[in-house]
Amino acid sequence: MNLGRPKYISLLFFLIYSCLSVDSFSQQQKFDSLKVLLKTTTAPKERATLLVDIAKSIYNSIPDSSIGYCEEAEVLSKKYNLEIQLAYSLHCESRYILLKGDLKTTIEKLNQAISIFEKNNELNGLAKPIH
Repeated sequence: MNLGRPKYISLLFFLIYSCLSVDSFSQQQKFDSLKVLLKTTTAPKERATLLVDIAKSIYNSIPDSSIGYCEEAEVLSKKYNLEIQLAYSLHCESRYILLKGDLKTTIEKLNQAISIFEKNNELNGLAKPIH
């Protein structure tokens, strides 16, 4: 198989495009499903968790929109004193802030998240900010 031939190059691009399209489609489906759940969820804890999940579902495709959901989860978590959800929202925000190049704020938010995870013995969450 000579990859220099036009038909092989076309086939290669088609396969790459197909894989990317399927991934993008599944991300959109997950985003849409989570948005529907968000509309019907009124409990603050579940709502904050959904907001972080929505942010994660669109982070790779629309990072600028992702931060809004993280910030909304942070506000909600603080309002209802939901420490674990606050830590997850801080971690979520830190990913976006790092993408924008603000290393100092990223480290501050991750340190806040780590402190909250440690205080609440939340080992699953604790592993996220460290890696």
